[in-house]
Amino acid sequence: MAALCVAMLLFAPAAAQAKVPAGWLGAAIGEDLASRGPLVEGEFALMRRSGVGTARVTFDWNVAQPFRDWTPWLGQTDAIVLAAARRGIAVLPTVVGAPGWASDEPADGTFVLTPRDPADYATWLRVLIARYGPAGSLWAEHPDVPPRPIRAWQIWNEPNLTRYWRGDWVAGYLALLRVAYAAVKAADPGAKVVLAGLPNYSWLGLSALYAKGAAPFFDVVAIHPYTRRLKSLVALVDANRRVMRANGDAKTPLWVTELGWPAAEGRARDLGFNVTSAAQVRLLREAVTTLARERTRLRIGKVLWYSWLSRGTGTTDPFAYSGLRWLTSSGGVRSTPALAAFQRVARQLGAR
Repeated sequence: MAALCVAMLLFAPAAAQAKVPAGWLGAAIGEDLASRGPLVEGEFALMRRSGVGTARVTFDWNVAQPFRDWTPWLGQTDAIVLAAARRGIAVLPTVVGAPGWASDEPADGTFVLTPRDPADYATWLRVLIARYGPAGSLWAEHPDVPPRPIRAWQIWNEPNLTRYWRGDWVAGYLALLRVAYAAVKAADPGAKVVLAGLPNYSWLGLSALYAKGAAPFFDVVAIHPYTRRLKSLVALVDANRRVMRANGDAKTPLWVTELGWPAAEGRARDLGFNVTSAAQVRLLREAVTTLARERTRLRIGKVLWYSWLSRGTGTTDPFAYSGLRWLTSSGGVRSTPALAAFQRVARQLGAR
């Protein structure tokens, strides 16, 4: 009997053995949830039951302070942070989007505006940390909610894409990162500064940042390894890890802050990695278990699916079909087959 038990352990599925730490698996909640307050509590309750340990949330400066003389409005982010704290879910904010008054760029809706002066962005970060950090006013105002201070701040999103940064993105983003790092560390010395998630040729962008001297100004590297082929996924992570080792950052964590395949085949313009709903289910399962298996070797600190909630219909935007949950035409929400796959993988990995 003992020999049989040993054999069963030896041949148990790898996924069942590849347990992950709390907060390792999660999802980007998507802008469609952030802007729909009545859905927030119910969706976060389902996230908790589904194994989401970290929720990546866009903290949009333009939404909070569209005019210079306005006191920043934090109602939207308050609701999300409180809902997450009630369920023990960590929040990873992606702090992005300058208001028109803080940018020299035309606000035509095509591009995310970048700040004219990084010092203004640093001021906004300090406001957020004063609200949501370890001594945050939110926790004092809500003593009934177990405090879950935000201790990691992602500085911008995908600056190597022109939608998020026009002009010389390496120099411009580095100037922002340097000032942001100082602001975060002054306000909360124990907080982590997370590099913006880099998509596409991410390892080249990361190498360019290192070459310009970015290494002292972040604690975590982040990538968005979108690819049609599953076998390319680990290769992309590995390529970034090699750049990190070459620049003396072998021990620095690497987070996958977006992972996904939109179920947009035949529904939206092709990004090169649009798939069917059935393929999305298979790829989600295989990708997450593969990254969990490689977690220690590549020091992968988090994997976040993109996204939790999306529109699902009526648009040619492929990412509208990326969600584990889709909005319905009647204003409700329905689960996609990918949600069940996410839940099964989360259970196998012991994720929460």
